[in-house]
Amino acid sequence: MNDFSKFFNRHFEIKTNVDREIQEESFKMRYQVYCLERGMKSSEGFTRCRERDEFDANALHGIVQHRDSHRTMGTVRLVRSRHNIFGQRFPLEEAFPSLLREHGLNDRILPRATTAEISRLAISKISQQDLPQPGGEQALSRAGGYFNGRCYPLVTFGLFVALMRLSARHDITHWLAIMEPSLLRLLSRFGIAFQRIGGVVDFHGRRQPCYGRVADIRARVRNVERDLFDLAEHHVHRVSPMLPERAAC
Repeated sequence: MNDFSKFFNRHFEIKTNVDREIQEESFKMRYQVYCLERGMKSSEGFTRCRERDEFDANALHGIVQHRDSHRTMGTVRLVRSRHNIFGQRFPLEEAFPSLLREHGLNDRILPRATTAEISRLAISKISQQDLPQPGGEQALSRAGGYFNGRCYPLVTFGLFVALMRLSARHDITHWLAIMEPSLLRLLSRFGIAFQRIGGVVDFHGRRQPCYGRVADIRARVRNVERDLFDLAEHHVHRVSPMLPERAAC
């Protein structure tokens, strides 16, 4: 394990177990970020301060926690296509029904059975308050100087490691997403680069629809920043694929 992996693992824990505890932490974090911090959603209508929607029934959840305080810092989910009276759909297709078809993204390019949409990526600013900010260690400079003692980029990368772990264990080969352009720029510094689907759209602010093949993204991370790649590989393969998901933490 390299110095950066030791540094990250000393401060943070990535959890992707498919159980009620992880889901509850995810729902609470989403409520905190989307209802209280950003005001993107009304807090009315959500019981017990949990933000949920109809896509959670077919989603895989991941969280990043701060080890010393046990605070959940961020969450993300992968939504798989589901069947309803309109056929199979992703959240992006609900918002923009013809987008994939207009840009020629058929089942050959985005195989629906093994594609999942990255959704509800939420990182709390309040959860970072009063925490000692990681910094001043040689491991940070070895990671290309991205982090500068700040939690946000570290948690962001940790959430994408969670996505890689979930994808490996549930045979997901492609990702679909709609993200803020600033987040896409940050991710590209890690080597996590997506192909754009058309231009920026208005969806809770300016968002860019995009997609990527998981194997290609993994290869780019390896080429761009080997320390980060080694950290991701450690977490993706730390548990034998033959073991149940519950043993992943």
